[in-house]
Amino acid sequence: MTRILLMLTIALLPAHALAQSSDPSGGEPRFVVMGGAGVGTTWDDEGLLGRGLGVAGGAGVRVAPRLAILGFVDRVGYYRNVEWLTFDGRVIFAGAEASLRFARGGGTSPYVTFGAGMLNDSGVWIRKTQVGPFQSRVDETIDRDGSKATMTASGGIEIPVSSRASIRGGLRFYGLLDTGDDLFPHIMIQPATAVVFRF
Repeated sequence: MTRILLMLTIALLPAHALAQSSDPSGGEPRFVVMGGAGVGTTWDDEGLLGRGLGVAGGAGVRVAPRLAILGFVDRVGYYRNVEWLTFDGRVIFAGAEASLRFARGGGTSPYVTFGAGMLNDSGVWIRKTQVGPFQSRVDETIDRDGSKATMTASGGIEIPVSSRASIRGGLRFYGLLDTGDDLFPHIMIQPATAVVFRF
């Protein structure tokens, strides 16, 4: 019986070693899914477009013990209503990013991400003009719609809540790469919280 166990060990050891060396995650869960929410503040090149709720979700694969590549979608609304104008719309970002945790293992760790994708903007700009002191206000509605290349980056702290789940709290940034449209959102900053699952 001892000889059989020894022979099995010798036969399986190279396969086990090969599997360990070819697994970039070090034997830990390979796949990552996440979902979160936050509050975004959006600007174009002339000023504030507004603030609104953001909801995001993504999925990807770990390519190294601390590095993952994810595709994700983020929807962020914006609304601003003042005496002379109203902005009402939403932006949707769809793209991919690299996510790096600075500490290996299951402890609390800082993280950073960096990526790029397409940002779609849809909404209206209502320009309110008072023609005269006793005349009615004239509202001019301008549609906002289009898509442009955008980069994204984020950073914060990841806190484990189990062996396969953690909570991220951080700040996400979007910056327009394809400039030239004055009405298109140029910058967006979004404090957010996300739940991350690994399997």
